[in-house]
Amino acid sequence: MMYLADQGSTAAPAATECSHGWKPWLLLIVLSGAAPAAKESFTAPRLIQQKRKTTAFRLWLQYFAATRLSLVSKYVQTVFGEFAGDMMKLLICFAPLLLLNCANRDYRFERINGDSRVTLPFKLEGLYGARDGASVRAQARFVDGMDFVTMDINTYLRPPAEFQSGTYSASIGGRNITGAVECPSLAFQGGQTALPAIGGVFVLKDEQNRPIYRITIPARPLTSTKAQD
Repeated sequence: MMYLADQGSTAAPAATECSHGWKPWLLLIVLSGAAPAAKESFTAPRLIQQKRKTTAFRLWLQYFAATRLSLVSKYVQTVFGEFAGDMMKLLICFAPLLLLNCANRDYRFERINGDSRVTLPFKLEGLYGARDGASVRAQARFVDGMDFVTMDINTYLRPPAEFQSGTYSASIGGRNITGAVECPSLAFQGGQTALPAIGGVFVLKDEQNRPIYRITIPARPLTSTKAQD
């Protein structure tokens, strides 16, 4: 009986232990918590590394886009800046011609006072002329009550038409004056045979060769009925 009791007392502890000597609660800990922790310890660095790679790639894309956009912006500014500069140069070059063209559209009779001009109420009574081959003689008459101005000019029809000479005679305020005529701008329209249309800017000078009157005439056809030799 004592032998059986000893066998039972010694066999009971063996039933509660693992063959390797592990305790059951250690196995439960390993199965419940240790294994997931060990798995996470292997996957977490990979996730961090992937996030770092993704972040680095995004930063590279942002830098690439910023640098490309900067280069494109500089290129556009350079191209359009040079284009705008060329357009401004052309505008500056042709501005006097444009202004002169606009000025030639309106008739004006002005008295020159130093650097200023005063418009006078002289009316263009008529523009008459005669053609002799390539030469055209024209006469313009301006009136303001009892005052009058008669201007005679000679032009030569070569491409472009050329102003050759001019004189005038006037009676203004009871004073008779004569002098030369200059033409800084001549407007000419016409064919080879018919009377042309003539206009432009004409400056009348006094006996001391000082400019005293400035007349702007839009191009208009010559009338041959009162042409004077």
